[in-house]
Amino acid sequence: SIASFAHHTLELLKYEAPPELLEAAMKAGQDEIRHAKLCFQLASHYATDGKEANNVSYRPGPLAVPDHSAMAVASSLENMACRIMRDGCFGETVSVLVAARQFDLAKAPAVKDALRTIINDETRHAALAWRSVFWCIQRVHKEEQKEKRTVLLKALTNTFNQEMQRLQPSPGDASPVPGDKKVCVDDDVFQSHGVIQAENVLDVTKSVTIPLMNRLLKGMQETLEHTADVGGQLSTTSWDPETIIAGAIKDALIHAL
Repeated sequence: SIASFAHHTLELLKYEAPPELLEAAMKAGQDEIRHAKLCFQLASHYATDGKEANNVSYRPGPLAVPDHSAMAVASSLENMACRIMRDGCFGETVSVLVAARQFDLAKAPAVKDALRTIINDETRHAALAWRSVFWCIQRVHKEEQKEKRTVLLKALTNTFNQEMQRLQPSPGDASPVPGDKKVCVDDDVFQSHGVIQAENVLDVTKSVTIPLMNRLLKGMQETLEHTADVGGQLSTTSWDPETIIAGAIKDALIHAL
């Protein structure tokens, strides 16, 4: 995630993103460093089996990058927008709702504290992804290139539909979202430490995530269609992805009760 936001920032710079998106992307990278520290601290704590004398400490190793193309800067605004839709709009939004379910089921204080921080930050990250996609469309709108805008919107729609399909697996398919399918003994114990089964994740996906994604897309489309162009900029005042996602987190907790 740290590398991902560094990469995202480079792409935003290449395509002349506004300062507020650059600042938010760099702050998100700092958030991910904090999240990594929290998780390494938890791993070190559990590795000691509660005995401080064991003094086990985990830390990051070298980043495993399969090839240089994995970190290549997008060759077009369209490619960047589709990656943000896939990795950000879907990846971050799904993750924050899963974290909300983990938080609801967890009882260990250290785990709940870490998840509380992660949920607050990841809500902003998911909203940033949606705002970034909106800006990509806005940039083409500003340039008044109808053909280019049509191609971009078609590519984004295809990416959205593909990711929605991944969230709705056929019976017997492997889970497309995070979750531990190996937990079979003392589920309550695992859940009290934030480890939830894939079935639980699929439940929140079906009841909360899928409706949320449709609502976010619809809101963005309606804003693009009905908001007047003022000074070459489309207003987002009627569409606030962070507030919408925060509301869905509450829904995720309600459905878990």
